[in-house]
Amino acid sequence: MTIQTMIKTYKQYVIANLFIIGFIVDNNVYAVEFKNIPPRFLKQEKASSKNGGGYSLRLRIPTDEKMKMLNKATYIGTKDILKNQKYNKGDMFEKAITELNGQRWEKDNTPFWKASDLKIGKTEIQIKLDTATICTESNLKKAKQEKAD
Repeated sequence: MTIQTMIKTYKQYVIANLFIIGFIVDNNVYAVEFKNIPPRFLKQEKASSKNGGGYSLRLRIPTDEKMKMLNKATYIGTKDILKNQKYNKGDMFEKAITELNGQRWEKDNTPFWKASDLKIGKTEIQIKLDTATICTESNLKKAKQEKAD
């Protein structure tokens, strides 16, 4: 699957009309809202065998892009908010954003085609921290199959 096909398929099945993208600059965590993830932030990489092999679509924000976004970014906290023994940095970023929006966070593994990470009114939000895996070829195929059923 080409990167263009992966992006198109992801957009087709993702439950979201807003994305909150997080990134780190100088040990500080920031967030920016987007209607869609800018394709220039996405890279196609080899997926691990535990993720079904094939390719994955990863969020990889170049440093110069992070610097450009700082003027419209919201400061979330220092990098320390991402530290936790039980959860990864992406989970902790999602937790911070959820709680900043007055909601209780619970860890889940619900796929992107079944639910958003956060819902505020009618706004369905996906929350991603830089370097996150957005999707894999195998879960895009699964989304397509489940939506066809």
